[in-house]
Amino acid sequence: MQHKWKVVEGGAGAGAGGGGGDQRRRCVTASLSMLIAATLAFLAYVAFFPYDGAGGLYRWWRCEGCGDAAGGFAFDEAAMAQGPTAGGARRRSPTTLSHIVFGVGASARTWDKRRGYAELWWRPGEMRGHVWLDEQPVGPWPAATCPPYRVSADASRFGDRASASRMARIVADSFLAVTAEMANGTTDSPEARWFVMGDDDTVFFPDNLVAVLNKYDHEEMYYVGAPSESVEQDVMHSYGMAFGGGGFAVSYPAAAELAKAIDGCLERYRLFYGSDQRVQACLSELGVPLTREPGFHQVNIHPHSNYFFHFTTKHYSDPNTALTILENVSFNRPTSQESGKVAIVNYSQTISLAKNKNFLTNFSPLLQAKSSTQKRRNRKVDVRGDAYGMLAAHPLAPLVSLHHLDHIEPISPGGQHGSPLDAARRLVRASRLDQARSLQQAFCYQRGPRYTWSVSVSWGYTVQLYPWAVAPHELEVPLRTFKTWRSWADGPFVFNTRPLSRDDACAQRAVFFLSAARNDTSSRGRGRSRATMTEYTRRVAKPGAKECDRPSFLAASTVHTVRVFAPKMSPNEWTRAPRRHCCSTKRTRFGTELEVRIRYCGRGELTTP
Repeated sequence: MQHKWKVVEGGAGAGAGGGGGDQRRRCVTASLSMLIAATLAFLAYVAFFPYDGAGGLYRWWRCEGCGDAAGGFAFDEAAMAQGPTAGGARRRSPTTLSHIVFGVGASARTWDKRRGYAELWWRPGEMRGHVWLDEQPVGPWPAATCPPYRVSADASRFGDRASASRMARIVADSFLAVTAEMANGTTDSPEARWFVMGDDDTVFFPDNLVAVLNKYDHEEMYYVGAPSESVEQDVMHSYGMAFGGGGFAVSYPAAAELAKAIDGCLERYRLFYGSDQRVQACLSELGVPLTREPGFHQVNIHPHSNYFFHFTTKHYSDPNTALTILENVSFNRPTSQESGKVAIVNYSQTISLAKNKNFLTNFSPLLQAKSSTQKRRNRKVDVRGDAYGMLAAHPLAPLVSLHHLDHIEPISPGGQHGSPLDAARRLVRASRLDQARSLQQAFCYQRGPRYTWSVSVSWGYTVQLYPWAVAPHELEVPLRTFKTWRSWADGPFVFNTRPLSRDDACAQRAVFFLSAARNDTSSRGRGRSRATMTEYTRRVAKPGAKECDRPSFLAASTVHTVRVFAPKMSPNEWTRAPRRHCCSTKRTRFGTELEVRIRYCGRGELTTP
């Protein structure tokens, strides 16, 4: 019995051992099968769903030189490797001022009169670029305060508007100058990433320009700027064109391709009016669209319609006379509905017709009747208006540029002879304290016995005090203090506007303009580098102006100064989702001063009247 038991026991043990071996083999086989399957799945994934860096695996299933099943073009892997996405989500160092090359278009004859605008923003030793002149300057060059100059190559071969062709070449010329310096080893500047074009009366805000360009990969092909504020001008030229006076930026790769193609484009588009129109047409051939940034401001431009208007007003002092003439002129080739109009398609024709008095008086009996009694006056009619409403309600975006300040009313009163340059200088000086906050709005409300005030701050420029409740969605809309350039109409513009009441005393707001700006070194300011204090003085009312006798207006009439305290903004804030800052108010000095403190809004905080 004992022997049998041992046999049975041994057999059972052997059976168990054999079963365990089979189980181990099955586990190993299953594991190997799963590993092989996972490996094959991974290889299939990277082959058919390639990602950055998997170019080698991608070639396994996509042959070079083969079209797709739909008869498409061959896959150009070399072009992809050189293209803008080759680096994928690579990290890049931040763009600084030293990476930007400025090109300023100017004339040697007018530079001395207009150089003050360039001197407002140019920083010798920190910035790079050139003023591109049409000829050698007569006197000594102000190198201590202005960019160095270069003389552009002769562009007369490109047609009647050689000056426009010369200006259109500035980005390409700047690119060629930089590459020549690098090839010759004559520069120790860092790499050039962006080429920025502007006019001699363009005022740039360089730190904000850097903040804007930092949003884009300079190794891709970019064309950054903004169209005109006037719909009329955008319809006449293009919504997809960056107006050159407001400035535009072209990335290094786009500038490299533009430099190769520009001469051919200038030949093809020699009948175009402006340099910016020619540049846009060439970039369009390269497939590079306009990337819009609302901080570039053309403010006003000089299309041939405006030159025509300007010359006609030398013959007729009544603006309506010139407008009657314009109604009979088409500034493109006439459509079927405009068959009776005279077509003006280039600059030379514009000037010759505008100077021809017989041509002007042949349009209508009204002009013929006026021509016999009207004396010729050499009078400049200001059709550009006041940009205050636009600047006081700047979009929630960094202020990058302003243009044509000589051709609008001074943006703020006072200063030396009330000059536009002096008015601009005040804004620029304040911007040096906190450029990211320049013209940024903040809304808050002051409540007291029998009154509610709405306060709108445009930092570094103006404060508006409404002696009644105005909702934020209205305050952020510009007041219509300006009209369209071509037709003197109330619109349309590329942004909403609201009417400005001039006659009703009980619909007038109090306006305060910047009078002082400094760093806030008080304990509340938390140190010199973290906050600012700006002071705004009330605009003097016109003699004989009526006053509203409502309690809210009477209380507001005692406020003569507004002091605004604000933390400094970091340029990095423009890389985040934009949000307008909040503020609070307090009356001080027996009600004669209003203190405004701007701050970051709390989570879910509402600005409610």
